[in-house]
Amino acid sequence: MKTAGKSRRRLLRGPLAVTALVIVSAPFAVPALRDAATHQAATGATLHQPLGYLLGAPLFGVWDTLTLLAVSQHYAVLGTLVLVYVAWRLWRLVAGRSRSLTRPLALELLRALGAVAALLAFYAAAALVPRPMTGIRLASDDLLAVDFHSHTNHSHDGWSLFTAARNRAWHEAGGFDAAYITDHYTWAGVDEALPANPARAGDRTVLLSGMEGRLRGRHTNILGDRSRYVFALDSTWHHLDPDSIAAATDRGAPPPTMLYTIPGPLDRTPPPAGGGGAGGAVARPARPPASSPSSSATVRRAGWSRSASSATGSSRSPTPWIWRWWRAPTSTDGDAPSRRGA
Repeated sequence: MKTAGKSRRRLLRGPLAVTALVIVSAPFAVPALRDAATHQAATGATLHQPLGYLLGAPLFGVWDTLTLLAVSQHYAVLGTLVLVYVAWRLWRLVAGRSRSLTRPLALELLRALGAVAALLAFYAAAALVPRPMTGIRLASDDLLAVDFHSHTNHSHDGWSLFTAARNRAWHEAGGFDAAYITDHYTWAGVDEALPANPARAGDRTVLLSGMEGRLRGRHTNILGDRSRYVFALDSTWHHLDPDSIAAATDRGAPPPTMLYTIPGPLDRTPPPAGGGGAGGAVARPARPPASSPSSSATVRRAGWSRSASSATGSSRSPTPWIWRWWRAPTSTDGDAPSRRGA
């Protein structure tokens, strides 16, 4: 009976520990959707979690969080787990529950390797195991949900079965009105996606033209038709020459729409010429005038949502960062349908 009681108590330790961690961390919870500049809860949008996702919590939530961490944060997770593992092994040794001192060192190293393998398997599952998707719900018809960076199977880091059609279906499940396809160094995914765009925006998620290249060594999304950028790309389409882009803009070419893939802290962004909100990094773009081609090019609703990160002003910024120039999407972003009801 004593053995059975001890076994039951051991089985309860894990769930009780997780419950305690949830309670302790509750005061430090952050909103599911945050403003990129202020880190406060985003207004006008909520995160919808289907029943299947809730049933898989907290595992699905932990997996989704891992996919959003920066490299430095992954290092922090790894370091923390290493410290916890070492503390656990030392505690068992001091408590007399382990005979590690009498066992070969190779056995302890084998345990450590097993723990590392388990961690890698957990990461792999986070990346590969299908699960229900959370989606964005907008509070107003005057708002849009737009993804400025996505891949297809034409990217080296894309899933081999993640075609342009699957990309569209994924964004539709997530509540996105439009999404840019920005594969690494190619427009092949764009060429597959654009012919399948709906005749009228709003009937389905609209996929727009883009590519991920390198600007001064940094991964950068270039948004819009390729004709606006090919003259500034090298023969491999890997590197973009900012001086060629600037010269073309000075000659009257449409200004490019560019953003860094991994931008860094918004509050460290130098203000562009002409000003801008939050240190020049974040601003709410004005609604295009009714006569502007962009007012009916890619949006299904008359209003515009808050830009996730943009720099207003048409003159060049001393340091290109998120958006070197801001302009609203136009029909040159791909075969964009007309606005609903237009």
